[in-house]
Amino acid sequence: MRRLLILMAVVLIALIAVPAIAATDPAEYRMSWVYGFNSEFATPSATTTTVNTLANNNFNVIVPEIRKNGDAYYNSSYEPLASDVSAGYDPLADILTKAHAKNMQVFGWIVTYRIWGKGLTAPPTHIWTLHPEWALIDNTGKNYVGSYHNLDPGVPGVENYIVGIVKDVVTRYPTLDGFNFDYIRYDSTAVGYNTISKARFHAEYGVDPPTSTASPYWANWSTWKRKQVTDLVKRCYLEAIYINPQIKMSTDTIGWMGGNPNTDFTGTRCYSEVCQDHKKWMEDGIIDLDILMNYKRDWTGLLLPPTYSYKGYAFGNQQADHRNWSDWLSSIQTTTGRHTIDGIGGYMNILPGILAQWGYSRAHGVGLGMYRYGFGVGMEDTAAPGMPVFNTGTNVVKAGSETTYYSTVKAQMFKNPAPVPDMLWKTSPTKGYIFGQVTDPAVNPATDPAFQNWIYQGTVTLTGPYPSTATQTTSTDATGTYGFLGVEPGEYSVSFSKTGYSPITGISASVTVGLATKLDVQLVAPLAPDSYKTLAQANDPALVDGVIGLNGNMVTTPTGTFSDCSYIENSGRSSGLQVRFRGATPTLTEGDSVNLIGTITTIGNQRVLNNATLQGRSSGAALRTLSSTARDLNGFPQTTGLLVTGFGNVTYKGADYFYINDGSAVNDGSGHLGVKVLATGLSMPSTGYAKVTGISTCEKIGGLLYQRIRVRKQADIAVY
Repeated sequence: MRRLLILMAVVLIALIAVPAIAATDPAEYRMSWVYGFNSEFATPSATTTTVNTLANNNFNVIVPEIRKNGDAYYNSSYEPLASDVSAGYDPLADILTKAHAKNMQVFGWIVTYRIWGKGLTAPPTHIWTLHPEWALIDNTGKNYVGSYHNLDPGVPGVENYIVGIVKDVVTRYPTLDGFNFDYIRYDSTAVGYNTISKARFHAEYGVDPPTSTASPYWANWSTWKRKQVTDLVKRCYLEAIYINPQIKMSTDTIGWMGGNPNTDFTGTRCYSEVCQDHKKWMEDGIIDLDILMNYKRDWTGLLLPPTYSYKGYAFGNQQADHRNWSDWLSSIQTTTGRHTIDGIGGYMNILPGILAQWGYSRAHGVGLGMYRYGFGVGMEDTAAPGMPVFNTGTNVVKAGSETTYYSTVKAQMFKNPAPVPDMLWKTSPTKGYIFGQVTDPAVNPATDPAFQNWIYQGTVTLTGPYPSTATQTTSTDATGTYGFLGVEPGEYSVSFSKTGYSPITGISASVTVGLATKLDVQLVAPLAPDSYKTLAQANDPALVDGVIGLNGNMVTTPTGTFSDCSYIENSGRSSGLQVRFRGATPTLTEGDSVNLIGTITTIGNQRVLNNATLQGRSSGAALRTLSSTARDLNGFPQTTGLLVTGFGNVTYKGADYFYINDGSAVNDGSGHLGVKVLATGLSMPSTGYAKVTGISTCEKIGGLLYQRIRVRKQADIAVY
């Protein structure tokens, strides 16, 4: 008996010593929007309270409004800090830290097109001050909607501006889990009549945008407006995942009553009135998460009969409409593989209604969301005859009183913590992306208020992956942006064309699983046949500042070798040339055969193809280096730009250069015999013998040219 008691005691102690495993619920979205207007995270203490309240009640996604009206609740390069944020405080950084510590994800929420308050003076550097001509205009000429000024989605500069904001946030906050777009739509059918938008539509259809649904061009106008919004969504998605492949892009979409999405999505008001085609966004994979603002009253069978009418709709109809949209969310989630959230309007409901709506969506595999934290439930401000007075009774939570709401939701819906659902296309991707911008370098952006230097409606063809010849084709949007999504990994050839421009063919691009490849190009006007030159002709100093084409020459310095330029050689190894690209250097690999257009000139005593654009490229084998002596390199200018190898005794070491003497006893007047080797940032020998490989270049001293070798990388220096 004594032994048995001892054994039981040991077992009991062991059980006590083992920590209990916390219970968890199945993965699902439990999301809450957090308002910017009511300072729900504008101070450290408010942020702490908000995060703790949601975390303690087992929410797992928090969506703070980091841009509500052309202002910022984060450190922005574009817009001023919101007026209720203390100087030096970064609300987004703080909420990220505190939410992540509670295992919650954070999606930064921006109001997309709203830009400033009506009648208020914006700061001098604000976009509303700088570009009032970008305003959203209604069909009566007003430049405001309600209490706010907005930007017009049909203005190309607006797209580019909003993309800049997205890139700024995603770059500055690498731990941000998601980016959430609100009001990413037109406000109604009565808006969109900005002068630039009207001119664009007229150029495409030959008529001004209609103002009546009876117009035969009304369908064209609606289609055109939907494309403007979709183009922004697509570009934002590609630009964001290029910076951070794991960022999740979500949109707040409308589910207004007036059409059943399950029978005809094109008959819904989101599609036909405000031009928000979130069905297409899901199907195209340009959003990861659709958060539907499914704001409907659900009092049927609780306190009111189904026939009770309020604000134009019977409560029973509102309940049914909520279920229709929830069904659609479940269906589109299944057919596209993307995720959805039923974002209900808590302020329109009593607690049993909230539980009923969420319960229905949960049963259909749809995520759960609430508009919004701090707003409470049952907050409608009008009590109609026969309706129970809001903000009273056990089923209605008064503003600011969170106890009943959160305790009930936790007890009946969110009993245990739950992980956020895994997005397999993020965590275990099988496809990649390729995108970029096409521009016209001959156009000064300041001279075209609509398209700047972007090439609109250019054709882009993607061929591959190698060795396949299958093709995909798309066109550039109003900011010259194109994009291919869901691309198989591998090597591709990309071609670009538009009437009036010299086409670009065969640009190589590599697509990697889960990543976005960016390929920007420039199209230029076609050249006359006699404007195409050989490298030997390009090296003739008599050819001054002319635009020329150079085809079929080989790259000797891959992208990133030198920050200021690249080099090419002809296949006969008799001539080389420095190339400086207009804008970003395209991706070049050693051995690529390239076609270029640019201005031939002399810079720093060297012949240069300046402001070059890449017109075509094909892969090839890297060139072997040319063995040369110091005296071989004296044949200026033809010997500049060649890939050469030299060998000699190290005669001097400087800060970022050294000399090697191969016996030629060349003297540039410095007092050091031999060829000067330029090796900035590399480890260099000070004595002994060295073999160096690099680009032959030159330097003028005292009116004479002296040879130099510009080393490309550390492996180009061998010491003996």
